[in-house]
Amino acid sequence: MNNTYYSKTRIFSQRPKGNTRCVAKETYILEKCKNKNVLHVGCSSWPSTEYEIQTNLLLHKKIECVASTVWGIDISEEGISCLRNYGIETVSIGNAENLPMDRQYDVIVAGDVLEHLSNPGLFLDGVQKITVPSASLIVTAPNAFTLSRSLKHWFGGKEIVHEEHTCYFSAKTLAALCARYDFLPTDLRYVSNANRTLCATIKRSFQSVCPMAASQLLMTFMKSDDVPPLPYYEI
Repeated sequence: MNNTYYSKTRIFSQRPKGNTRCVAKETYILEKCKNKNVLHVGCSSWPSTEYEIQTNLLLHKKIECVASTVWGIDISEEGISCLRNYGIETVSIGNAENLPMDRQYDVIVAGDVLEHLSNPGLFLDGVQKITVPSASLIVTAPNAFTLSRSLKHWFGGKEIVHEEHTCYFSAKTLAALCARYDFLPTDLRYVSNANRTLCATIKRSFQSVCPMAASQLLMTFMKSDDVPPLPYYEI
């Protein structure tokens, strides 16, 4: 076996490897968006759009409150229509594989988007063209190695997956995909379940010890020219 195919992946972060812990996704993203010009891809959260608006859970609305500017795109006509019906105008119908090229952004937020795409490379190619130097790309995706999905598959004989998902990602495969479009990872986190149920609380306790068992991963990327060669850690 040629071990060169199984080399380690570098995460260009000042945090030591042992600090790859679970985070609250929304809190992390909002902190990165403060006072930035943001493109929010997959902004409508359809089909739960109306519920998230009514319960003050809609991420796009929260990004509006902290960013200098924000624009959101979503392929769902129903989702965009629902947002506009509630007075949210910083949105338009758009395809992640054909990003609008009329503006430049400091931050691209792509939460739970890449696993839906037919060609995520088209998205990453577009991000290269619409981001300023030192811009950040924030990606969240289902974790291929989440414990709950694995247990159901191993012992229940069932693959629990969204019917529109086309692929699975791990930290290394997502980094490999992004590297093909000249993006390097600058942060790796895992996302804890924010629910307050007993089951979710037990999961969070386990994930505090073993974050790689969490249901989602979160990675931040920058263009390779903007990433200093040191420090880094390897996974």
